Amino acid sequence: MDAGRRHLVVTQAAGTFHQPRLRRECFGERIQIDGSDHRWFEDRGDPCTLLVFIDQATSTLMELRFVKSESTFSCFEALESYLLKHGRPVAFYSGKHTVFRVAKEDAKGGARITQFGRALSELNIEILCANSSQAKSRVERADSTLQDRLVKGTTDHRHF
Repeated sequence: MDAGRRHLVVTQAAGTFHQPRLRRECFGERIQIDGSDHRWFEDRGDPCTLLVFIDQATSTLMELRFVKSESTFSCFEALESYLLKHGRPVAFYSGKHTVFRVAKEDAKGGARITQFGRALSELNIEILCANSSQAKSRVERADSTLQDRLVKGTTDHRHF
């Protein structure tokens, strides 16, 4: 894709137009977050989630953490680890998991912001929620690669 021109993508189902989110220019500026549920340890352990933080400018894996589930608590732990290692990004880009956005349209009271969102706001970090998994293509591709390589690597260390 020519970075100098803006492109529109038409989704087939809805016939709506979406402008692709261009890759950020600076390392550490925007970090994509995703939780990947998988049988990471096959039959040798319970299913779990791998929280993945990936730099949007370089596709560098910044934080990987196995957790029981993608909960507010587990995301706070991963966030703390990320911030201590790498500092504060301008924004985190996530899916629409309830850790990152209020799911109920009829939610009463408050500013329709989650605990995680409030914490990021206090840290002056923007939270952006993707409207589709295609919008988070970098982190989704990383999830797929990790599911293939990490599972193989835990059964046969020669794959690493």
